[in-house]
Amino acid sequence: MNNRLITTVVMCAVTGGVLCRAQEAPANKGQQQPASPAAAGIQSTMNATVPKPSPPPKPDIEGLKKKAEAGDLVAANQLGDLMAIGTAGYRNLAGAFKWYSKAAEAGDARAQTKLALMYEGGFGVARDMKQAVSWYQKAAEQNGADAMMQLANILEHGVPDEIPADPAAAFKWRLKAASLGMATAQLLVASAYADGIEGVVQRDGTQALKWYRAAAEKGDADAIFMMGMMYEEGKGVPLNKTEAMKLYEEAAQKGSAAARYALRRMKQ
Repeated sequence: MNNRLITTVVMCAVTGGVLCRAQEAPANKGQQQPASPAAAGIQSTMNATVPKPSPPPKPDIEGLKKKAEAGDLVAANQLGDLMAIGTAGYRNLAGAFKWYSKAAEAGDARAQTKLALMYEGGFGVARDMKQAVSWYQKAAEQNGADAMMQLANILEHGVPDEIPADPAAAFKWRLKAASLGMATAQLLVASAYADGIEGVVQRDGTQALKWYRAAAEKGDADAIFMMGMMYEEGKGVPLNKTEAMKLYEEAAQKGSAAARYALRRMKQ
């Protein structure tokens, strides 16, 4: 599991699934219809012939603890993840906080990001935004792109009575994350250049197009749509409705509702 995916899973787990739980609505709200005898027979045969997958092996918690206590940062991170995610029934946010703290204090950027998340949300520890910012900054200074984005999100508007707003620092961290290839950061940086940020960034169509294109090359539908808008309106680029239509069609194929609306509007 890569580091970004682990961080996402941990964010999901420590918030009790609020950030990732999908609400599944039944396709038919009426009474479920019984399967036909033929279908039931096929299903019965499949159940009898397809072997059930073996359950995953239980993690060696004690073995990981010994390694982590001996200074193994990978093991400390793994323990934190197991306890935060709740693998094999070991969910323990206070325990996750303990092991992330150990790895974070030893300089591990992954653990620093997760520890900051726990401080920010008050998961396994009392909420403390100053500690969250401090740990995000430590991870960001080690090129942790996720930490840069979390830090920027906090600094953009600040937290009343806790963290002063610093939009210039927020833009700086997003720009750095964009330079590391994070599509979400590239989209936000492009928007900042497209609209400008008073006292921080002047409007710059060339830079906006550059960063929209960087995100678009990663398949970001919103970035492709925004490029289409730039060409349709001639903002920062020569007016080119043909190119705009082409980009809207590409964004629509990737699921952009805004692009579908733009296409209908332009075809009227």
